[in-house]
Amino acid sequence: METKKSESILLVDDDHVSRFLISRLILRFNKDTEIILANNGEEALTILQERCVVDDNCPSLIILDINMPMMDGLEFMKVLSYSSLRERLRVVVFTTSSNENEFNVLRSLGVTEFYHKPVTDVEMKEIFRKRESDKTSV
Repeated sequence: METKKSESILLVDDDHVSRFLISRLILRFNKDTEIILANNGEEALTILQERCVVDDNCPSLIILDINMPMMDGLEFMKVLSYSSLRERLRVVVFTTSSNENEFNVLRSLGVTEFYHKPVTDVEMKEIFRKRESDKTSV
């Protein structure tokens, strides 16, 4: 008997408080979601390689901060855009940045949703609503 894999969200953010608050919001809307944490884009790429390629268990959503050490969100998206995984992954940006140039580059790399921190219940609910809508349209 095959067990259904729980859905997972990859949360990429170096700020522990942001990760805690976002994780709580995620679990408020779906308590069965597995939250995978990465401190920066480099860690996130390693996780994606392992989960998507090795285990065939990609996260259903990536929540990405822009400003992080080592590899920021912009660099992460540039690397991801060259990967065959890009088309399978929905990336949503949560940020304190208001740099429209960064947003334009991220749009060109396939990011369509941007939310300013702190993210509200209403915004998280909308993200989950879109996620459900995406699943039913496939």
